[in-house]
Amino acid sequence: MILCLRALMVIALCMFFTMQSHAVSQEQIDNARYKGLAWLMTHQLGDGSWQAAPGLEVQSTAAALDALTNAGIRTGYSFGAAVSWLMNADAPSVDSLSRKIIALK
Repeated sequence: MILCLRALMVIALCMFFTMQSHAVSQEQIDNARYKGLAWLMTHQLGDGSWQAAPGLEVQSTAAALDALTNAGIRTGYSFGAAVSWLMNADAPSVDSLSRKIIALK
């Protein structure tokens, strides 16, 4: 057991000291952001929701709506459909209710 822990520590230290930071340009950051938003919008369901896993529609839609809002997107079909769906969705748990409230603020 101790040997395994030592081996893991050595591997972790080697990885830490061999990692090099790479400068990223603003253009690369913007491109990644646009690709992420495009992915998000193409994976929205027809009813305006997103579903990561069965039963987590409220949480998934609230997270997607937060992402759109943080990206400055507060108009358009994706945003409007998400707001409409989330406003009408039942929150089956305290977690989903809190995420719903925060996303709709």
